[in-house]
Amino acid sequence: MEFEAKNWEYSTTNDRRFYTEHSKGLRPDGKTLFVNDEKGPKQIPAGTYNVGDGYYDPAKRIICDYNGEEKREVSVQEETWITEKCAYEARKFEND
Repeated sequence: MEFEAKNWEYSTTNDRRFYTEHSKGLRPDGKTLFVNDEKGPKQIPAGTYNVGDGYYDPAKRIICDYNGEEKREVSVQEETWITEKCAYEARKFEND
């Protein structure tokens, strides 16, 4: 699914279903998806956002594959959507 700044209908206030839920239907109560992957979220580096096909590194403003290879830069609109909608892997500090 390609990001579109206009006419975007995925993960909106009116319909927050993941793509998997659009194509396969909703799961039973208690088995709700936290991410689009039915196996659960993949490991991502601290300080990044899970974007479904990899992770977004806000320090570098790039999206990487889960294996760490750079995929692409992001537009301002896509960055805003990611930081508002996607799961964030917080950094952990020793004093936390």
